[in-house]
Amino acid sequence: MHWRIYYSDGSTFSSEDGAWEDAPGWDAQVVLFRDPDTKWAMRHGGDFFRLEGDGTIVQMDWVGLLDWVVNELGIVKVGRMLTRDQFDGVYQQAKRDMAELKASDGPTVS
Repeated sequence: MHWRIYYSDGSTFSSEDGAWEDAPGWDAQVVLFRDPDTKWAMRHGGDFFRLEGDGTIVQMDWVGLLDWVVNELGIVKVGRMLTRDQFDGVYQQAKRDMAELKASDGPTVS
């Protein structure tokens, strides 16, 4: 066994039951895992848990989860606050680019 997740209803799911991705995603309370330094370690108190490539478990809060998804996985893109003028400049450039792309694609066939 490499890791085991403990749920509030008393159930568990371990690496012997399936892959990390197969474990129930909700209500994970504690995770035990093999640790190269201490043999076994425990993570708890995190809002979210993820499995690292080396088998360690990382616990994260909302900000940590968002940071990991945006900066490590790259699967979500996040905006940021701009002044009205800054946003208008970006928006107007996108509108010009869209018009140029539409014009270069030729007529739409239906």
